[in-house]
Amino acid sequence: METKFDPKFIAAFAVGLSLAGLAYMAAITFLPIPKDNIRFADTILGFIIGTVVAAPIGFFFGSSSSSRAKDQTISGMMPTSPDTPTPSDSR
Repeated sequence: METKFDPKFIAAFAVGLSLAGLAYMAAITFLPIPKDNIRFADTILGFIIGTVVAAPIGFFFGSSSSSRAKDQTISGMMPTSPDTPTPSDSR
């Protein structure tokens, strides 16, 4: 799968998002929160846990990773003749 982004950038971006999410989690755990803002902090925490932390983990170790490996395996098994379209040509 070709992308316009460098794989190192994607990894660095994922690490940055994860670290920012972890910093927020540490802040709301150890710093005092005004009583009126506790529900907002809980809502934001749920969003961060559900997306910012889980998405990079799922991307690198979950279905995207295994799907990429499957595509590479299939493309390695296909015959290489000039008339045969590759899987990327059909998308």
